[in-house]
Amino acid sequence: MAEKRAARRGDAFLILLRFALLLVLAAFLAVMARTIWNLFTGG
Repeated sequence: MAEKRAARRGDAFLILLRFALLLVLAAFLAVMARTIWNLFTGG
């Protein structure tokens, strides 16, 4: 029982970790896009 509970907690942690990585990637892409846009539009 305890092993299954731990495994389920691990799966939830992996899902949260993947979601956090996607958020970080999206934020990074947004910053890059804004920087490129500022370079092309002059600020």
